[in-house]
Amino acid sequence: MPDPEDEETRRAQAQEQRRLEQAWRRQREQEAAKREELAARAVEVARAWWQDVQPRQRAALFAAVAERAWHDEEVRVEIPERPQV
Repeated sequence: MPDPEDEETRRAQAQEQRRLEQAWRRQREQEAAKREELAARAVEVARAWWQDVQPRQRAALFAAVAERAWHDEEVRVEIPERPQV
């Protein structure tokens, strides 16, 4: 016959394990939400920055990146007529 104290200990351990797993899951979800928020802010900053860049500078930047990609990575790059972030 199982010892009631052993059964109570197992229940308490299982409950503690569930509590720890839930806390770990909440932490991961919070970290993922924080990463998503930071990524969204980065996109906003990039878009604002690009809005301040003159069209001629924008074209020169795109051309420089395309040239670097071609020489370093042998990647073919096409620059759209209206580049966007």
